[in-house]
Amino acid sequence: MKFILLLLVPLTVSASTNKTLLYLERYGYISSQNVSDNVTTPLLDISFAIRKFQDVFNLSVTGFENEETTQFMELSRCGNKDELAPFNANPNIKWRHSEITWYFYNNINVHHIIQKAFAVFSKHSRLTFKQDFRKPTIMISLAQNSHTNYATRKLCTSPFDGPGKVLGHADYPNQRYNQSDIHLDVNEHWDFTMNLPSRGNISFFLVMVHEIGHALGLQHSYIDTSIMFPTYNGLPRGISNLDEFDLDIDDKQAIQYLYGKPNTTKTTPTTTTTTTTTTQPPITTTLPPTTTTSTTTTTTTLPPT
Repeated sequence: MKFILLLLVPLTVSASTNKTLLYLERYGYISSQNVSDNVTTPLLDISFAIRKFQDVFNLSVTGFENEETTQFMELSRCGNKDELAPFNANPNIKWRHSEITWYFYNNINVHHIIQKAFAVFSKHSRLTFKQDFRKPTIMISLAQNSHTNYATRKLCTSPFDGPGKVLGHADYPNQRYNQSDIHLDVNEHWDFTMNLPSRGNISFFLVMVHEIGHALGLQHSYIDTSIMFPTYNGLPRGISNLDEFDLDIDDKQAIQYLYGKPNTTKTTPTTTTTTTTTTQPPITTTLPPTTTTSTTTTTTTLPPT
């Protein structure tokens, strides 16, 4: 009984522990009540939240703040909360239409990379994507510090923190506004190519795929090969450039759960076109032989007559 009472005694948190608490609160591991005010927090709540975090990210589960845990909390990651669910798709959080429009707000020539990021999802679902500046379903922007949410026309509740830590965040499908925002921190060391990024740089393409996943309704996954893993994992395994990137099986199942498998009848027009093209060369190549044959025939026929 004395041991139980000891666990329930409030703990006045230190500066480093308070930093850990703010992280755990921000990403959904502990209640936000009183955390940001640096007041006393029950030791049992802190220990449970740390254990949950350690278990999710395959760290040594101790329930205590240690170097391994705090170092992991320093990794670059998505700003969305870690929804602790067994499957990273919720049928109630999705768009009700399969044609999704998007628009990139900034004056930077990266539209081709964004198109490729969307194509990752259209490849494995019934979704189609196109640019539309008039009324986009998904508004994408690079921003810094305090910034605007275009769907709500209000200040975004998650300001950016400069290089490192939070790379971006995204709204889930919002039926009320019929629009969702994707915000990326402009102050990151972005690699705006489809090459594998060098050490210290962040792939704009990979982060875009992750945030598009949120904007389509996917939550964080705790499979470390998933593009929806909360932290930035750097280079995907087994590819030489980002054009070879594909979704993990977990992500494919999640997007198909929400929007269905892709139609398999899209190859018919290609077959027809190929057939028509290949018939042209024989027509042209038969003309010379015809002329030669007709001349030869005229010469040989005259003597018998």
